[in-house]
Amino acid sequence: MKKSLVILLCSTVLPACSSQQLFGSLYSSAQNWQRDQCVRIADHQERERCMASTSKTYEEYKAQSGAAKKDE
Repeated sequence: MKKSLVILLCSTVLPACSSQQLFGSLYSSAQNWQRDQCVRIADHQERERCMASTSKTYEEYKAQSGAAKKDE
């Protein structure tokens, strides 16, 4: 169900968006999902570590990803 909803959503917005906008939006949605999962963690330290991992913007992620590829 979720997969078909994502496919439907992507197929309707894909023509209207640049790849940058699309991937930024998908990244943001994934971050929101991860935050929802982090909130469910009982251990405070683990929950805080999890939440900290969701704070990177798409631009920061892309820059870090590009830098990692250059190091290979």
